This record gives sequence, C-alpha cells and structure tokens, in this order.
Amino acid sequence: MRAVGLDLPPQLRDRQEHDHHANLVAHVLAAAAAAGNKPFLIEGDEGRLSFAELDRRTAAMAGRLAVLEGKAGDRIVVQVEKSPEAVLLYLGALRLGLVFVPLNTTYAA
Repeated sequence: MRAVGLDLPPQLRDRQEHDHHANLVAHVLAAAAAAGNKPFLIEGDEGRLSFAELDRRTAAMAGRLAVLEGKAGDRIVVQVEKSPEAVLLYLGALRLGLVFVPLNTTYAA
C-alpha cells in the first residue's frame, strides 16, 4: 500500500512496499497456525494442502530460496505455471522479503 499524493523518497517507498508484503505473509502464517489441518488449497479430487502443511512447505521453500542470498527488496523473476508449487514459491519469496515477479508461461515468445 502506498500513500497517495505524497512524494516519498525511494528508500521510504521501498520500505513501505516491503512492510506491506511482510505483513501479508505474517497474516497468512498466522491464519495457518490458527487453522491447522483445515484445507488451504484444493486442486482436483486428491490435491489438498492444509494450512499447517502450507506453513511447513513455505518455510522449506524459503530455505531453498535463501541460498540465492537475496536481501529484502530484491526481485526474483520466475517462469512458472499456475500450480500449488507456484503458491509455495510466491509465499516463500515473500517470507524472505523478496519481490516475486512471475513470468506467464502461456505467452508466446
């Protein structure tokens, strides 16, 4: 969320954007802790992901992304199809404060 009508210096704009994403992840993870084994994501007949599993797998994804040594505010550009794994990648990146930039795989080159 950005302030409308204010000319903020770039370092404050960047910080504000990072804080927004950090808060989003914090809210999702708090919901995951509260919801436990309730379904978060359902794909087809058998693909289910609970909130607890979301938390665990998002933490694991953040750990794998951490080896890239990006710092909060860095962009990560990813070409990925829409899938549960894409959701985990997105939340894992946000958990580290990275800016997730997805490339649409359905667009022709």
